[in-house]
Amino acid sequence: MGLIRQSRLPRNAFQLVLEKIELQDFFEVIVLSGEVGFRKPQREIFEHGLKMAKLESVPKNRILYVGNETNTDILGARTVGWKTVLIKNTESSSFGLADWEIDSLKELELIVYETDLNNSNSHGIV
Repeated sequence: MGLIRQSRLPRNAFQLVLEKIELQDFFEVIVLSGEVGFRKPQREIFEHGLKMAKLESVPKNRILYVGNETNTDILGARTVGWKTVLIKNTESSSFGLADWEIDSLKELELIVYETDLNNSNSHGIV
């Protein structure tokens, strides 16, 4: 699983944030906009994440992106052909732009296991 984050924090400072909330072990790839020179929704930041995760050969519709902002997360991920989930903690709706909308990350399991994303070839960047 990977993380694409709009952040100017240095990587070591961001790593401390992840440790504080006990998420440091969940992400194999972390892309920070301040490091790569692109910001969401620019397609280049999403493509950079794909390269870092070595998933360029994976069909784009097999990648699931979870975000909380329609204009940056959902629109950006859609420009590279990824499936999208809006977690509604800062917005109440994507107005139909996200493939799914959820209120809690617990609902994500249902999406993964009840769609064609559930197979040995599925991958994810969050």
